[in-house]
Amino acid sequence: MKKKLLATLVLSITASTGAQASTLLGYYSLNGNGVDLTGTGATLIDHGGVTYAQGLSGQAASFDGSGSTWLEASINASGDTVPEFSWGAWVKLTTPNDWNIFLSNDNGGWDRFTQANGGKWSVSNGGVQQSPVSTTSEWTYVSETFNGTQQQLFVNGQLALTTQDGTNDSQHHIDIGRNANGAFPLNGLIQSVSFFSGVLTAAQENTIYQGGANGSGVLQVAGLAPSAVPVPAAIWMFGTGLLGLGAIMRKKAQA
Repeated sequence: MKKKLLATLVLSITASTGAQASTLLGYYSLNGNGVDLTGTGATLIDHGGVTYAQGLSGQAASFDGSGSTWLEASINASGDTVPEFSWGAWVKLTTPNDWNIFLSNDNGGWDRFTQANGGKWSVSNGGVQQSPVSTTSEWTYVSETFNGTQQQLFVNGQLALTTQDGTNDSQHHIDIGRNANGAFPLNGLIQSVSFFSGVLTAAQENTIYQGGANGSGVLQVAGLAPSAVPVPAAIWMFGTGLLGLGAIMRKKAQA
């Protein structure tokens, strides 16, 4: 029932605020489970029994770098059928100088995945493409956009790398916590994972980062946050007037 109500809210807000350039396909806080909090996407498939630990906000999925556990999102991000796509997550690396792949859409070739490599936040594209931004063991928001001709990597809401992209055929689901072939899995924590159709703007990426790991920025970009719903000036003035009247009445009662 809650999912239906939220889905209705999505439609009503979109209608009232105008069409969104990108659509939220799934938002996973990973606060102890793989449920999509918006009710728009399927629950993540748990491979191997993923565990959870204290995260930046609530809990986060925990991975030990063995590749024995991972999560699977039933969302198609294959470049040949979905050239425009965006994803992101909050990540805390246990071994920041190691090769850590945490978001992957890969059928065994060099396709789309977001990673840490050689002490730098990196992407895949005919091989590893490193950004100039160094990895740390601190919580970091890392995201990517794909438009069919180029990839853009953002670190903490700031553009870190732009590189050419292709439209290669790949798997029609997304692995969280490892690469599709099991190589170089994540050793660390991950939470607040989001997937969008279309290409988010730099401003939207920064909004998601500023919203923090509780996902408020994701919901704002998707048109689901209260701040995204405009309040008519007349209603605001009426509410302000009532508050003022209430304050006056309280003062008189106390006199």
